[in-house]
Amino acid sequence: ASMIDWNFNVLVFTKDDLLHHSMTIFEYWDCLSLLQVDKAALFSFLFNVAIEYNDPPFHNYHHAVSVLQATHIIMMTEQMKTAFEGSPLEALAVIVSAYCHDLQHPGNNNAFEKQMKTKISILYNEVSILENHHW
Repeated sequence: ASMIDWNFNVLVFTKDDLLHHSMTIFEYWDCLSLLQVDKAALFSFLFNVAIEYNDPPFHNYHHAVSVLQATHIIMMTEQMKTAFEGSPLEALAVIVSAYCHDLQHPGNNNAFEKQMKTKISILYNEVSILENHHW
């Protein structure tokens, strides 16, 4: 299945493969010219985000690319293309948000973080811990 197919299964790909698939999506949305960066800089950004994802069973890098891919498909619909017409930076913001949305997610819920008095629980005064930790 291709990156524009709802049957695309991120779980059958390596992290390296997914990094390249992510690069393709970012290039589709014209990231290079919008941000005035070259492919090496974009790849560096994508790679650095990838390594910041923890590896819990769900909120991991595979999940991030799954959300990125689904967002890409939705944004390619005629209605969404029309909504983002003339707003390429807004489209790019959505793509970046999809890719980074669970960065450093520990794989636990707020109740666990609060009960265990984790560093991020203390950092956010035990209030909406994981929501506040989202980059």
